Amino acid sequence: MKKGNRSCLITLGAFLVFIVCFAWYFGFIPVGESGPKAGLRHALDLKVLPSSVEIVGHGGESWTDYLFVADLRISPDQFPELLTGRDFEPYQHYLETIEESWISNFEPLPVAESWEWPANDDDDSFVASCSIHTNADRTRVFVRYVSD
Repeated sequence: MKKGNRSCLITLGAFLVFIVCFAWYFGFIPVGESGPKAGLRHALDLKVLPSSVEIVGHGGESWTDYLFVADLRISPDQFPELLTGRDFEPYQHYLETIEESWISNFEPLPVAESWEWPANDDDDSFVASCSIHTNADRTRVFVRYVSD
């Protein structure tokens, strides 16, 4: 093999390693991730979370059902990105304040707006649901995801 071909192959290999590492780091390849960001991406059905999302607290369980809850901080202009993964619909029948026992030291959230994604099979049995609640300025968000 010529020196020129060998150096081209080495350069190409290094470039591919860089691209794969970049894609994994930014969540395009969520290999082996099982932390709260992975849970939030699954709950919202997003490949990549908005850059300003900060998970302040999270909790849940997996026994007979799977439950994931998260307390988020986000830039108000990026809030609509949270609603793009699933067919969320706004609803008015929400609690005025969210109080959550699954998250330690959870500060009650005064709710101004709520969205819900229902998912049912053909026979209307429960499969999964996700609700998003936010404060008036859309800087604090509470997410609850439940699946059977």
